[in-house]
Amino acid sequence: MNRKLNILALAAVLAFALLQFSDNRADVDLWGNVGFVRSLPWQDGFLRANTFSYTEPDHQWLNHEWLAEYLFHRLWSTGGNPALILFKMSIGMALLALFWRKMRRDSLNGSTAFLTTILILSTIGYGFSTRPHLFTYLALAALLTVLKRSHEPGTGYVVFCFLLAVIWANLHGAFFIGAIVMLVHLACDSLVAFSRSPRPPDAWRRPIFLLRGLIVFLAGSCLTPNGFETWKFITQSAGLFRPYLSEWAPFNLLLHLADHADFVVLALLCVVALFVSRKPKQAGAVVTLFVALVAALLLRRNIPLFALVAAVTMPEHFSDAFGRGVETMVRRLHTGLRGSLAAALLVASLFAVQWRSPLPCTIVVPRTQYPVEIVERLQAEDVHGNLLTFFDWGEYSIWKLFPACRVFMDGRLDCCYSRSVIADYLGFFYDNAPDAMDRALDAYPTDMVLVHAGDPVVDSMMNRPGWTCAFREPCAVLFVRDSVHGELIRRLHLQYPYLPAMLAYGREHAIFP
Repeated sequence: MNRKLNILALAAVLAFALLQFSDNRADVDLWGNVGFVRSLPWQDGFLRANTFSYTEPDHQWLNHEWLAEYLFHRLWSTGGNPALILFKMSIGMALLALFWRKMRRDSLNGSTAFLTTILILSTIGYGFSTRPHLFTYLALAALLTVLKRSHEPGTGYVVFCFLLAVIWANLHGAFFIGAIVMLVHLACDSLVAFSRSPRPPDAWRRPIFLLRGLIVFLAGSCLTPNGFETWKFITQSAGLFRPYLSEWAPFNLLLHLADHADFVVLALLCVVALFVSRKPKQAGAVVTLFVALVAALLLRRNIPLFALVAAVTMPEHFSDAFGRGVETMVRRLHTGLRGSLAAALLVASLFAVQWRSPLPCTIVVPRTQYPVEIVERLQAEDVHGNLLTFFDWGEYSIWKLFPACRVFMDGRLDCCYSRSVIADYLGFFYDNAPDAMDRALDAYPTDMVLVHAGDPVVDSMMNRPGWTCAFREPCAVLFVRDSVHGELIRRLHLQYPYLPAMLAYGREHAIFP
């Protein structure tokens, strides 16, 4: 019976992981991740300037995710949407396998391992989409695992750090996290070695190898098409406040508890386990966990990274702090009830996957979130112009409308836009002051504006002389400059009436691309 229960529990974990990793709704950066990089850096088609914008078309584009975007493009070109979804799920399952092996290695017993895995999967599932940050998840998990196990690192560790840096730095700009983690471990291990009395002859062996690893990591991270400029960009970008991006916002317990209750529970368990556990604690791992927690509180996008760090560094402490109590409580439950609970999780997860989308092998573009109808009309009418659009729609507009239309700004942000252009964009959407709107509309050759239907900007544009509401759909409104698009206004008003907001599923979603 225990064997059957274990199999059922494993199936429930896999089904829950499928639910967390198989979300097929289009991410706002999907179009850029798949379409921006179609050539290698040494080929003519590799873009190094802000080609897709009319505000700064010649601005240097420092693409710190070029390799990930190239891989995504090759995947999509070869296997279409199913290849992208399968790849994303494969990374998720690889992380699950790593976490599960770590828990079993650290003697986390069955029920505790089951509950811990579910909690970690739930926390990591936030924002688990087809984006280059997936490679950071893998790279950070690998680095933490090596640091955790390498009590006596050798030459192999140094080689690993170099290769990891070269690959990571070309895949995603968050490779600097690896340097921070290594620096934390180096500082903590050096402090421990210095404070030992009497000091063993080999007390400095591990810190010395950690230092070598950090040095070669920093050197390897410069082996990118941008060289040291990537580090310069990262240090400058760190000071750019992004209030218009929800995932860059600080964690607010009152506002975000419903979305991140799993994160709150995991954080509390980690704190309690560190105080209660009698297992030896690696100073570097504890400080890394604390840094990850602070980072998650400062930026919501770091919540999955905190869960990842906890999954690698905390299993043995969870086992010592909670394992005996959890097992005692679980054993008091009837075997049939335990099986029923596992079966309920299995069925509920599979049902949720199916309910979320009847088309699991496609990437759907919700019409309630993207201006699908308006963009289709602009394509059908072969409109040429300069489009100031909502931030989340920038890359979608580029994918659908370039080169006929260029955008004011898109998700690449400070990778290829100056601070002045970003400020003018934010002023248009968030200041709602006449002079801010004047700069965005008149200081640049803007002749189209595409915004959310409920945005306060809509009222301002409705009353602005020289501009006309050319088309609207449930989620978006398109304004055009009369002097440029007078003929378009006439054609649209004659051909396309207002669309009703309530649509059937087949009309609520488009399919990528």
